[in-house]
Amino acid sequence: MPRKKIALALTLSALIAGTLGGCGVASTTPTGVPCTLQGVHCRYFLVDGKPVPCDPPQNHVCGNSPGEFYVYVTSTDTTLRCAESSCAEAAAPVDCTGSVNYDDLKDHGIAWKVVSQEHNENATGSPVEVTFTSTKSETVEVNTELSFEAKGDAVVAAVRAEINRAVSESVTTSIGNSTTMTIEAGQTGYAIYGVRMQVTEGRMRNVNVCTDASEDLGQVTTYVPISSGWCLWTSDQPPCRTID
Repeated sequence: MPRKKIALALTLSALIAGTLGGCGVASTTPTGVPCTLQGVHCRYFLVDGKPVPCDPPQNHVCGNSPGEFYVYVTSTDTTLRCAESSCAEAAAPVDCTGSVNYDDLKDHGIAWKVVSQEHNENATGSPVEVTFTSTKSETVEVNTELSFEAKGDAVVAAVRAEINRAVSESVTTSIGNSTTMTIEAGQTGYAIYGVRMQVTEGRMRNVNVCTDASEDLGQVTTYVPISSGWCLWTSDQPPCRTID
């Protein structure tokens, strides 16, 4: 159940009183905003929309701020906006969550994200024509081998510019889409319905949009949607390449 936010109104003297002594240490909020941490209070202010860590002498709140400043309270996961003689709970004014840089790309071909799969065995002595029809709708999005969710728009833009202009952030399959194939005598026909995916490998970096600091995530393989459709083969042919 989401924690209910309770509005706070604090005097600056109360905020100072809750601060441990010392000049503080460099830190960041959970969304990557640089701030100066003293006790449970991490302070910063904005200059032209960019966060600047407070640099307060001992027992001062934000000595280098020309006016209002913000305090991220680590113990309650809340943000305070401080102005004049008081502070009140407010939405965080900036989010430094990293953007994704994806470059030095290598094309590793096409694979299929399977939405549904069927097969039909021809036990007769002559060729037969069969029809396969999709029974499931699903939206397939950009997928990476990383545990965190990379921003799909950045990955798509990079792959579109360097590898395949036909990719998109997501593709949705439909129910009732049909295809036919001819299966020779004694063979089994297989049909995959799903989304064709561009497989790409490249160097990925997560960049803090406020500080331009980057975290190198190494070589990362991505799977980017192209279009929905069918992939067919028979038992005497290699199967279509698929991804989990």
